[in-house]
Amino acid sequence: MHLPAALILGLSLSLSLGACEEVAPPVVGASVTIDTTFVDTDLPPAQLRVVLLEDFTGVRCVNCPDAHELAKDIATNHAGRVALVSEHNYFEGGFANSDEDFRNEESFAIDDLLGPTSLWPIGVVNRKRFSGEPAILLTLAKWTGYVEAELAEPPVVNVTLESSLNADDRTVNVVVELHFLDDVDTDLRLSVMLLENGIIDPQQTQTGIVDDYLHEHVMRDMPTAATGAVISTTTEQGRVIRRGYDIPLEDWWVAEELEVVAFVHAGTASDKTVLQAAFMDVE
Repeated sequence: MHLPAALILGLSLSLSLGACEEVAPPVVGASVTIDTTFVDTDLPPAQLRVVLLEDFTGVRCVNCPDAHELAKDIATNHAGRVALVSEHNYFEGGFANSDEDFRNEESFAIDDLLGPTSLWPIGVVNRKRFSGEPAILLTLAKWTGYVEAELAEPPVVNVTLESSLNADDRTVNVVVELHFLDDVDTDLRLSVMLLENGIIDPQQTQTGIVDDYLHEHVMRDMPTAATGAVISTTTEQGRVIRRGYDIPLEDWWVAEELEVVAFVHAGTASDKTVLQAAFMDVE
């Protein structure tokens, strides 16, 4: 959801498959188009682990470009296995010549959920509080090692994504499927994010303001709550959950540059850990 800067500052189908056991949990959220679940004991092969790396950033943060470059390097070194998200929740917004303010209420809500932070740039690897760390939020020096550690862990759930653009009404449809490979006995949530790449707009750097800075993986909107959509069914081995969302686009978002990220994560007060993530360009 895009909001004016002044407002931001005040923010703190049932699927039938024959012999499958089917349960239809309540539809969550006005943009949900599919919400169905069933048990399929024919387990698929486990996916490679995909790690979520969230970068808390801002255009007036002088050191934030260092984080952008580091995140890019990590993703390049582990192609297809690191989902990058830039969440603009810095306390200051755009410049006089900025086309827009990238901050939004979801980014601030995620800051509240995982922080809050008073230090930028800072990031989160799979929303996990690693042993010996005082908090979930991590300084740049720790990103690479923890990403590599998480990549080595096998997933307990597969996450697959489909996305399509309806150019007539400028709506993106996203379908997420979770297939649990093992029993998971904790409160879980699903989060879906719409990102935009290739945005040219000013950015503060250590050598001054760069007017034609390339902003990537900018989090634009979430059809789920910022804290995630509650998964209300049991999540035993073989459980399949499918959820679909229609996401309306703002006029200034470039459809050809859009990307979707989805991830399933713990949703308790003490545990926010991401079990598995997926990402793809909108097609």
